[in-house]
Amino acid sequence: MVVRLGVEPARWGYALITLLAYGWPLLMIALGRLPALALVALLPVVASIAAARVLWANAARPEQLAPALKLTILSASAHGLLLAIVLVLPWGHPI
Repeated sequence: MVVRLGVEPARWGYALITLLAYGWPLLMIALGRLPALALVALLPVVASIAAARVLWANAARPEQLAPALKLTILSASAHGLLLAIVLVLPWGHPI
């Protein structure tokens, strides 16, 4: 069975997921749970915003969403990789 979210919920759902993905590190930095260097993981937000703009404009035309999919893959991969690098390497952590 295929369940489709619909155009409007998909637009807002993507915005919510993006907000959570970038808001969580900001909150953790503000609470002192992540080093300030973790701000580098927010750099891919530019690609996420570009993807959201494509989605917002073309949500009703799935054939036009390829650029948004590529930008989403790029931003999610870069966001996770940058955050992982900050967490694994000792930068900003007391030894």
